[in-house]
Amino acid sequence: MFKKHIFLLIGFIVFINHVNADWTTLIDFGLLQRDIHISSAFSNPDKTPNQNENTLIDFPLEDGSSVKMSLSLNSWGIYINDRSVFSTFEGIRRNRIGEASSRDFGRVLGAQIAFPGERAAVDLRPPFTIPLEDSRFENGYGLLRDERGIILTSVLIRVYGSNYPVRLKLSLILDNDEYFIIDFETLNFVGWREIRWDNPRAIQKVREKNYIRSIRFDKFIFAPGLVDENSYFSGSFPFHCKDIQIRYWHEE
Repeated sequence: MFKKHIFLLIGFIVFINHVNADWTTLIDFGLLQRDIHISSAFSNPDKTPNQNENTLIDFPLEDGSSVKMSLSLNSWGIYINDRSVFSTFEGIRRNRIGEASSRDFGRVLGAQIAFPGERAAVDLRPPFTIPLEDSRFENGYGLLRDERGIILTSVLIRVYGSNYPVRLKLSLILDNDEYFIIDFETLNFVGWREIRWDNPRAIQKVREKNYIRSIRFDKFIFAPGLVDENSYFSGSFPFHCKDIQIRYWHEE
């Protein structure tokens, strides 16, 4: 039995590294800079850029008017139990999100996130669900589509650790409505690191021809880790991320 498991593991590693698989960037947070000014009741009168032009969408409202929104990082949100932390003064004081600068990568996603005391998970998400049929969101803006058929083999995140006991999870949307959550390691390290997940069911899915046609970024999920055997982390922590890369097998 032990030898069988060893052979399966070796086969999986060979498969992951040698099948007809491509690496591509699902989302590059450095692309989501503010580069266009959209006037609104909350915008600055000095015409300072406040939205990301490539991902700008005009959302209709019930009264017949509309509001323009984009994936600019200053418009992302932090949520606890589906409630924005920015709905209270304390939440505004303890949480921040937007563009940050990195010596290694230039512009990245930067956030300061505070856990409440009750071990609740915290979500970091864009202002709207990335649309499936809008090609502007491909090539690093959160959407991957391939009509040949996709089997997800690996996911890699370039993230900065500041030695906090916080567990990182990634939520993806597969095809129309399947939410797929990947549990990565804790951010209990220092400096930039590539953290990677390999799909243990990839070989099986290839054999079954169990393909999908699209992958979209949904959100990050943060869960407090153990500080000691009796207590969980409940403070605030910084989070910086450069990008998310996807490796997938596809039909020829």
